[in-house]
Amino acid sequence: MTKNNSMELDDWLQKLGNENPKDVLGGLERVRSVAKRMGVLPPAKRNIVVGGTNGKGSTTFFLEKLLLTSGKKVGATLSPHINRFNERIRVDGADADDRSIINAFEIVEKAQEGTPLNYFEFAILAALEIFRQNEVEYCVLEVGLGGRLDAVNIIDADISVITSIGLDHQNYLGNTRESIGFEKAGILRHGVPLVYGERDMPLSVKKKAESLCVPVYQYESAYFQAETSRFWTLKTRISDRTFERSQLSIPLIAKENAATAIQVADLLLQDVSNEAIEEAACVNFPGRAEVIEVKGRRWILDVAHNPDGAKFLNKQLSDRYRINTTMCLFACFQDKDSAGIVLAMESLIGRLVITSSHGDRGQTARITAQKIRESRQVSRKLEESIVIQEDFYSAVEYIGNKTQSTDTVLVFGSFSLIGRMREFLRRQQ
Repeated sequence: MTKNNSMELDDWLQKLGNENPKDVLGGLERVRSVAKRMGVLPPAKRNIVVGGTNGKGSTTFFLEKLLLTSGKKVGATLSPHINRFNERIRVDGADADDRSIINAFEIVEKAQEGTPLNYFEFAILAALEIFRQNEVEYCVLEVGLGGRLDAVNIIDADISVITSIGLDHQNYLGNTRESIGFEKAGILRHGVPLVYGERDMPLSVKKKAESLCVPVYQYESAYFQAETSRFWTLKTRISDRTFERSQLSIPLIAKENAATAIQVADLLLQDVSNEAIEEAACVNFPGRAEVIEVKGRRWILDVAHNPDGAKFLNKQLSDRYRINTTMCLFACFQDKDSAGIVLAMESLIGRLVITSSHGDRGQTARITAQKIRESRQVSRKLEESIVIQEDFYSAVEYIGNKTQSTDTVLVFGSFSLIGRMREFLRRQQ
């Protein structure tokens, strides 16, 4: 790339090209060499790397809030963004501004010295530069894809987090939880604690942890959470010390992910305060069971884009909102298991409006519907509920005509669909 001081952020992003899952196959040597020339390793005194198939974004977000409300200076990365690139780089709870990102891009470009970098690598290096300039104390870094070969893995974590392991991106990570677990476990470091956010840990992760003498804090083994009709209770552990909390506010994000973030915060801060937890609990994370009220309708937006994520969303909505069946808007990319995602949500679907996704991995509504109908597990009721609306705005208009002002509409399937829906609803408010 050639430096151009007149370039705006949109110009830079166009120059960087598109993000693609296959970029993870390029390895770490290139991005690590540029990072060393930039002097951005490590980016903070304490660094937390958050990987996993589902839940890593909300865990990163909640942990960021806990650290901020505990008075710490925090940098965080989120991936991918929903509406604006700036969402990927956060300092003290705010998205980085255009000028800071452009300045960081220029520094990355100068340090390249001819080394090729892809979109995600460029973004991560820009984030590390911004964190260096702001002298953050803590970095919470969300892995983009996998772990072992992800650009975030150039950072040696002080705590590693794996939120969950499920089937997604199988073309790049393998077709089983064991193979995917192997890739996710690539973020582990010798003797560095791992907080693992599910009951069931693949053997590949367990073996990797054992080989590196990693202390493991596993959900429902080291830490626990439970919800009553009005309150949330929590138990976490640091070595042989246990911390019990009761009568907490129920968090707006998934409780399991909030509990994982609190376990990490306890390890970092040696018992995070209840006040910090209460403040973090009331913050809504965009695109994660996000509720937006517009003209009486309740829209619930979630980026669930694989069967495990959809299954988790179904349980979360059923428990929290007691939803029976509802109008749904769905779109997904061509490399996703569209039938598996929809089947995981079937019990909540009254009518399924399918619209197109766009970009290099985009897929028409007709093809998405065809894939769903071809699944042997699809019921006649679900098949008959499908409505094809190729155009996004036509789909929204259809939903508006077929629902009442007090109805709930569920939107899910991809980050890009949620981004468009959030922008549309923002204009309607």
